[in-house]
Amino acid sequence: MPKYRSHGELDDPYVEDGDRMFLGLDSYTEPSLLEQGMVKLAINMRFDKGVAKVRKGLTEVVQLPDPVLALLPFSDPDGVDDILGITSDKAYSTFFATRAALEFAENVTEPFGLQVFNKVIVFDNGIRPQVSSGDANFQQLSSTPSINDGLFVACPNAPFGIYMSNRLIVPDFADSRTTIIASDLFDENLFQLSTGEFYLNRGTNDLTLAFSVFAENQLLAFNRNSIFLVNNLHSLESAQFEITRQYGIAGTKALCQNGSYTYFMSSEGNVQVLVPSSDPAKGLGISISKTTLDQEPLSKPITPILENIDFDYLWKTILVYHRNRVYVAFVTKGETEPKTIVVYNSLNSMWESLDILPVGVTDMVSHRGKLYIASGNKIYEYESGMTDDGTGIIGQLETRDYTLGTLDIKKFVRGSLGYASSNGGNTSISVFLKDPDGVILSKSILEDNEDFDRMTRFSTRRRGYAASVKIDTVSAGVLQNEIRRVSMEGFVGNGRMGGTFDGN
Repeated sequence: MPKYRSHGELDDPYVEDGDRMFLGLDSYTEPSLLEQGMVKLAINMRFDKGVAKVRKGLTEVVQLPDPVLALLPFSDPDGVDDILGITSDKAYSTFFATRAALEFAENVTEPFGLQVFNKVIVFDNGIRPQVSSGDANFQQLSSTPSINDGLFVACPNAPFGIYMSNRLIVPDFADSRTTIIASDLFDENLFQLSTGEFYLNRGTNDLTLAFSVFAENQLLAFNRNSIFLVNNLHSLESAQFEITRQYGIAGTKALCQNGSYTYFMSSEGNVQVLVPSSDPAKGLGISISKTTLDQEPLSKPITPILENIDFDYLWKTILVYHRNRVYVAFVTKGETEPKTIVVYNSLNSMWESLDILPVGVTDMVSHRGKLYIASGNKIYEYESGMTDDGTGIIGQLETRDYTLGTLDIKKFVRGSLGYASSNGGNTSISVFLKDPDGVILSKSILEDNEDFDRMTRFSTRRRGYAASVKIDTVSAGVLQNEIRRVSMEGFVGNGRMGGTFDGN
């Protein structure tokens, strides 16, 4: 009989669990029940073809003399695209510094900009809308309608509006909190009440807050506690239909569109999506477009993140659709401006990141393939460069809980990380053990060469029910740091794990 047993025959085999690619973020589901590719937390990350990358940052585009209250993409009468930075008393050209600022006839506090043909209209609550041709100072719209024969009225003192089907649609708060009114064709100061006035949930404790377009000349009207659809805006036979009164929208800028899908932050503090549907019109041989709400909110996987919303500032929420992603900026507790953005990837149909910005967001627009943010008196290009205006971006990824396929206590021995980092990049790895709870700082790596594809191993040698890996990484140079795969290895079985667990 040999003195020693042969190596490997009686040893418990290594069991491996991990993720070969990363697909999305789910902070709601129990981490040990998440499917492969899902992570329980991703901060300042983007998922691209299964690879998790540190997001790109903020690059200053222009600095204006006064705080920027709103942004408005505008194509001037010469056909030149620009973004107007709207302050309290002027509208500044962002990209063409040689152009003179356009002065307002009356100062604004919460402006809402809109382009109507070759004109710019700026609304604000309680004052007359102000209009400019883009090359002359703003003038207030006349309080007298274009045709003053008793059948028409002038544009109300509305806080916002939308232009569609060659008609300007605005709320008419002078009549009621949920009355909206549509102008005559091609005339922004001519409204006929008999054909263009609609009452949306009138007589209830409600308030119209936002508009959005929908298929086949239909208008989506969002109230605080309800949502309506108005059809046939191009004709004199318009009618209104209620979609829901379960909840409404958070604020005027809390919505965006991707095709016929409308994303919005609800008054309950979750992200919803209006899904298009089509029904046959009986006897007409045509199809009528409708829209419905999903049974569950789109934001269900990030519910714990949205629980940190400050409802006192929910109205400041901003949604923007940009290059296959929905960006949702909201105010968290302890802040007064949105500094937190959650990102939804419409290609993967999954949430992918919680972005934390060093500046507050006043407004955000997508323009000619780029995303712009207004903060203070500066305008930034988002998703540009390796830093947030000179400040390093810390990307963080926390994996699901790896259980090695069993509910028993097991001994985690080591893990591996496939990643990419250029010279000067910094990556650190932490391992979290459950039952008993424990944290092991395993490794910190500062790159000193330009080899961009790496593999590293880290030791744990601790017992527990499950283990998760947290990676903090900061990009350097001209390339984004990447996290490509993570795995954990351990022993499972009676040979090494038999007996009562003693915490050692």
